[in-house]
Amino acid sequence: MLRIKGINPREFKLAVNNMHLNIAHLEIRKNKPTVIYLGYIPFSQEPTIMQNIFIHEDKEGNKCTYLFGTLFEEDDTALIIEVRVDSKDLKAFLNKDTITYIFCNKIDIESDGKILCKNKRIIEVPFLLRNKDIKYLIDMMKNAGNEKKAWENYLKEHTKASHLVITENGIEGKIEDSE
Repeated sequence: MLRIKGINPREFKLAVNNMHLNIAHLEIRKNKPTVIYLGYIPFSQEPTIMQNIFIHEDKEGNKCTYLFGTLFEEDDTALIIEVRVDSKDLKAFLNKDTITYIFCNKIDIESDGKILCKNKRIIEVPFLLRNKDIKYLIDMMKNAGNEKKAWENYLKEHTKASHLVITENGIEGKIEDSE
């Protein structure tokens, strides 16, 4: 189940079920990083997901960290996944061997506003970043400035993803024209 403060769950349902858009989000569940990807389920028996965590610094000196991953299907289709990692959540990546990815292509909304996956696939992906690298990221983010602004600037200037993401303004992102 998924609940995100400040986001109307009906927006998710409309975006995923009716508009066939994808939405990516990172949650820390039981101190474990979990990427939730709404709108898509990998079809490959064993898809490959490569991932890393990066820092983006905007022109104003604000910084944010984000997980950048690429899912490769058996037919060489590639899906870019980008989610912001709040600096307070970086510690959850320490001493982790895997990251959980939950893919869900249809959602429903409970009466209390919780989002439920109707069809889902859970994949545990090896996480290869060393603890010293995570500690370096934690140290670099001590004076991050406005992380949310840095993330929004990253999305405007550099994102390679074709999915929507959650910002403090709601669900945002680039929607590519198919023509």
